[in-house]
Amino acid sequence: MGKYRKKIEIIEALLCNDNFEDIKAFCGDDSQFIHGTVLITTSQGIALPINGDYIVKRARGDFYVSTPELFKEEYNEVEEPYSYQFSPADSKAFIDTRSNETKAILASPYGRYVSQYAKNHGITMEEAYEKPMCKAALKNYQESGRLGG
Repeated sequence: MGKYRKKIEIIEALLCNDNFEDIKAFCGDDSQFIHGTVLITTSQGIALPINGDYIVKRARGDFYVSTPELFKEEYNEVEEPYSYQFSPADSKAFIDTRSNETKAILASPYGRYVSQYAKNHGITMEEAYEKPMCKAALKNYQESGRLGG
């Protein structure tokens, strides 16, 4: 038996409050309205959200319905603008501003670690580079030539 950590996922959500036009715009063909009732197609079948529920769109594009209590337990609001897209140009621009020694480190497994950390946390490489987790990884990489323990 192993232990696992839930991956970070940025979702979009819409609070359901008889806002049929907004729901249709948000869910598209995955939503139907029959006699004033909202039906949402999910990977588990058809869901019927009630006022106060959240309709959640996951990063992979599928929907599910969450009660307000579970939603507040699982998610925190992300400040706009937010993008979990991270382009190679971002990495290159960050590396280009560094010294040759730093460029060599960032082209290493440590650099890939920082890039992935930034992507997973929705921050820039510059911000990731300053995080204690990344600084510890750099120290370990410089001392041992590898990442991890």
